[in-house]
Amino acid sequence: HHQSSQNKFKIKVDVMILPLIIVCTSVRLIGAFAPFRIHYRIDKKSLSMVHAHKTLNFLLLHGKGNNGESFKQALVPLEESLQVECKRRDLPFSFHFHCITAPFAIEGTINDEAMQWWTLPPGVRSFNAKEYEGFQESAHKVNQELSRKKYHFILGHSQGSILLSALMTSNSWKGKPIGYILNGCAWPNPFSSDLKEFKFDKGIYDIEPKVLFVIGDRDKINPPEGAIRVREALMKGGMSHVATCNHPGGHSVPVSHTESLTQMTDWVIDLVDSEAVAKVL
Repeated sequence: HHQSSQNKFKIKVDVMILPLIIVCTSVRLIGAFAPFRIHYRIDKKSLSMVHAHKTLNFLLLHGKGNNGESFKQALVPLEESLQVECKRRDLPFSFHFHCITAPFAIEGTINDEAMQWWTLPPGVRSFNAKEYEGFQESAHKVNQELSRKKYHFILGHSQGSILLSALMTSNSWKGKPIGYILNGCAWPNPFSSDLKEFKFDKGIYDIEPKVLFVIGDRDKINPPEGAIRVREALMKGGMSHVATCNHPGGHSVPVSHTESLTQMTDWVIDLVDSEAVAKVL
């Protein structure tokens, strides 16, 4: 009877130990194959494993009547949307928006609350002006900022986008962003010859940049035809990655229009979530 009890006890112990042996063996096997699983994920493209977390910088160029801080605040919904989409796609990026302030105050304003990139005679608009007084000072300020810090995107609004269109088509342009966004753009009339003769020089860039025009159907300040004219000049000059976000609104960056906000967000995130761009970030 005593012998039988011992056998039963031995059987019970063996039954208990067997699962432990299986579990431990499984853990060892999983651990042994872990490097292969990680290697497989890298081969299949997982940016979150190939790259450490990286901050991508946006340089913002505000419109006439804004300043750096007010325009940055206006674009908070876009910045937040980009962060959310990066997290949703499990991408190792975050975004930092920085807006410099134009050098010239609008007459009658105080404390840099309403600034402009150049001055014009009364009644003259940027798309029909013969000269932008102060343009060189503004160009220097932008180039100085670009030499101070690497910017992956440049977003210009209204007068800021006109400034950007003139700069990026000049022979002296040193900016190397992977993406340009131009909202509420108009034809930079004093620089018409530069745009008409523009030839895209891919050699100055690490990778060919993409361009997004954001155009409001009811833009009464800078009607759509001005932005379309600039867009056609860039494409004719050889920029092959030019897209357009059309929206039913007016002149402002359409961050309150859900569909447009999503389109702008996807355009940026799709760009950084590409293997070609990942190599230069």
